[in-house]
This record gives sequence, C-alpha cells and structure tokens, in this order.
Amino acid sequence: MKIGHMRDRITIMRKTVATSDTGATETTDTVLATVWANVKPIRGREGQDAGRLATIQTYLVKIYSRDVTTADFISWGEKNMQIRSISDRWEAENETPGMFLTLECEDGVQT
Repeated sequence: MKIGHMRDRITIMRKTVATSDTGATETTDTVLATVWANVKPIRGREGQDAGRLATIQTYLVKIYSRDVTTADFISWGEKNMQIRSISDRWEAENETPGMFLTLECEDGVQT
C-alpha cells in the first residue's frame, strides 16, 4: 500500500476499568493512539443490537502494525467501530510482511 492511501485519521481506543478509593469500579475509554489509516466500507446489513433493529456497516481498516486487540475499538469521525478481526496478511508483493494490519470493524454495534 502506498503512503498516500492512508488518508483517514482514526483513534484506537481501549476500555479500561479503574477502582476508586471507595471500591467502586468505573469504565472509561482510553486513547491508545491516533494514526493514519485506509478505511473502506465493504458491506452493510440490518441486525439486532441491544434488542433493537440496527444498521450495521462493516469496514476494512488498514493501519501500520501496532499493538491492537479485538477488545479495542476505533473512533473515526462520529463513528465508533468494534474490531471484529485482525489480520497481518500482506496484499502486494512489494509490502513487507507484518508491516500493516487489516482490521475488520463494525459500526452500529455497542462498543
């Protein structure tokens, strides 16, 4: 992938749990990194989310390789997308193996 194809600015987020002095737990969204990416919509469907009908859009998000898990989520503009799978498979002969990650993400689901 050419560098010019990384045109989308995304933020990789992780839910973290903190315990207060009183013992109460609080979940917060923590920013892991803000990076350049290539975001492509690949399909859309309707499905159930929290018991209600929702439109779910699936995206492929390509980023430079970094520490990301399926427990993390992507913030892109006003969309929060859950990471469903991560692949380090390269697509072009001139790509260095392991240089990029391809994240399959869904928008329209609870993060």
